[in-house]
Amino acid sequence: MIILICFIIILICFGISFLAGGLIDKFCKEDELKEQFLKENEEKLDQLSKKEKKEFLKQLKNIKEPFKFRFDFLVFLILSIVEVLLYIFVFNKSIEQFIVYSFINFIITICAFTDVKRCIIPDELNLIGFIVGIIYACIKTFINSSEGFDLILGGFVGFGIFALILLFSLIVFRKEGMGGGDIKLMGVLGLFFGFKSIIQIFILSFLFASVISIFLLVTRIKKKTDYIAFGPFIVLATYITMFISGAYTYNQIYRYMMYNL
Repeated sequence: MIILICFIIILICFGISFLAGGLIDKFCKEDELKEQFLKENEEKLDQLSKKEKKEFLKQLKNIKEPFKFRFDFLVFLILSIVEVLLYIFVFNKSIEQFIVYSFINFIITICAFTDVKRCIIPDELNLIGFIVGIIYACIKTFINSSEGFDLILGGFVGFGIFALILLFSLIVFRKEGMGGGDIKLMGVLGLFFGFKSIIQIFILSFLFASVISIFLLVTRIKKKTDYIAFGPFIVLATYITMFISGAYTYNQIYRYMMYNL
């Protein structure tokens, strides 16, 4: 039975990966188009009046790369592996958690790829996550006020910690130590995970970032001045937090799989 369900999940992920791949392509290419538009009109921009500049920037804002469905094998692989593991580790303990984590899986997978490719976490994704997160927190508050409060607190703490890091970096080092997309993403994740789990994601993401950044610098793959995308570390920490919160013991996994195979 479990093999059949996992196969169905993989098929669903195959279809979803076309949507995810298309969104990744759209978010990454949109910035390229804007940069290209600015370069082509750089000289023209200096000669424009204030009113004409305003119209020009409005025109720039309206540039949109048309969405196209695109299959990406790596996106499909990550979505499928995580979704199957969520089914095995989380579904039997909480269907609600499985649905919530499946939604987060889709959002953060796209965030990881856009951050690696273009060093951006799209505002559109954060906005969708925020709206769904607020609705989820409100429903939880209605059912159980303490659980709902924990989720709202998690959202404030997730956003607040990274915002403070950004503020500290701007004051002390005169440069951004954290991207705006990362800050918003942590706020969104806090709305789904709550206070304790968002602290865990924060600690794990910085731990992974420190280890991998040192490795990249030592091996000279990256220089001190190079930007290292922080989004993938948040995503990795989120995946681990998902499985820790829904983890079975070894004996429970063994009995569950033997019973369902």
